[in-house]
Amino acid sequence: MHLTCNDYGWYGVTQDKLLFHAVALGAGLLVPELLAVAHPTRSLPGVIGLCSANAVANMLRDHTTYPFFAEPIGGIYSLCVISAERLGAKDRVRLTGSEVRLLNELTAEIAGVENGMLIQRRLIPDSKIAERFGDRLWSVRCFVLLTVNGPRITRAVCKLAAPGNIADNFWRVGNMIAAIDLETGTISRVVRGTGHEMEVDFNHPKTGHPIVGMPLSAWNDLRELIHHSALIFPSVRTQPWDVALTDRGPVLLEVNWGGDLNLTQLAYGHGILDETYVAHLRANGYDRRRTERWLRGLLVALGHD
Repeated sequence: MHLTCNDYGWYGVTQDKLLFHAVALGAGLLVPELLAVAHPTRSLPGVIGLCSANAVANMLRDHTTYPFFAEPIGGIYSLCVISAERLGAKDRVRLTGSEVRLLNELTAEIAGVENGMLIQRRLIPDSKIAERFGDRLWSVRCFVLLTVNGPRITRAVCKLAAPGNIADNFWRVGNMIAAIDLETGTISRVVRGTGHEMEVDFNHPKTGHPIVGMPLSAWNDLRELIHHSALIFPSVRTQPWDVALTDRGPVLLEVNWGGDLNLTQLAYGHGILDETYVAHLRANGYDRRRTERWLRGLLVALGHD
């Protein structure tokens, strides 16, 4: 379905985080502040390039670097990300949560990522969210369809990191996702876990405040930002966006080339193939029968007849 709706030539623009950052900055979009690029050859004008382990170590010894968030340039699912709070005595780095790492170990980890890492100034959560739910950053996954009439947000999911988790991806134990009412920007349903372990519509595990009914104060600003940003990627017609809810308002984290459809299904409690998405697929030439024939041919080729 994604191959039908999206031009594969645009895949790298969305999946390479340094390239996406450069495109977003060039378009005047609000993205996290990039402190440095840890890569032997790549960087951006005005951004520190860390081309060696020594350069990484020197930056980690600079107290002004903290707090920071580091992620692989080609990363997915928040794998290998680092969220650092501060540098302590004897070159010990305090990470988000209770973990402490030696600086030389953290240096080797950052410098050892094959495709490099981005080191960003860590974002500060929206004050109203922080007051009720703690200091974890919330983000919103907006499912956007680029149509002949312009971008259309068809579903939106709030991603909530559980206490102790450094990222809000749903695969991390305890993390939550919540469906958002598109008209009001209010959370209408919250989910934790899958299958027989799924819990629905519970209060926040740390503060005890109800999550359902929580209005997102920056919802109108977020929708306006998404509508403007989606037009910059015209050949990606199925665009799930991740947007952080910060003290500065909505900040763009990334756009996905089609993305994971399961998040919205779990959050809303029903499948993705509603009338709107089916019409979008048909408008882009999707043919279910042709896809089934292709899949059968692939299975035969793999010896699964």
